[in-house]
Amino acid sequence: VHDIQWPAPPIPTTPDGTGLVYPDDGLPELLARKWRTQLAANTMGVRVDEEAKRRAAREDVKRLQAERRRLGTLTGSEADALQARFQRACDRVFRENPA
Repeated sequence: VHDIQWPAPPIPTTPDGTGLVYPDDGLPELLARKWRTQLAANTMGVRVDEEAKRRAAREDVKRLQAERRRLGTLTGSEADALQARFQRACDRVFRENPA
């Protein structure tokens, strides 16, 4: 549970603290929001060279992809659409931030 809690905003946990309570807009949107929040925090008031920004974006997406894999298979009627949306977002970051 701790690994996916970073970066902020935190995800609410179950009363016993062993599970996460996902928002209604779904896991991919939550991960995207966490990524945007962290990216904004990293760039506010700090000048970073463009290569460092691209490297940080790629590393953030790789970390989010690893978190997503640890969650396992999504189920439900919207699972394929959510997975596709998350993959498109990841692909976009890699396309816009080449190595």
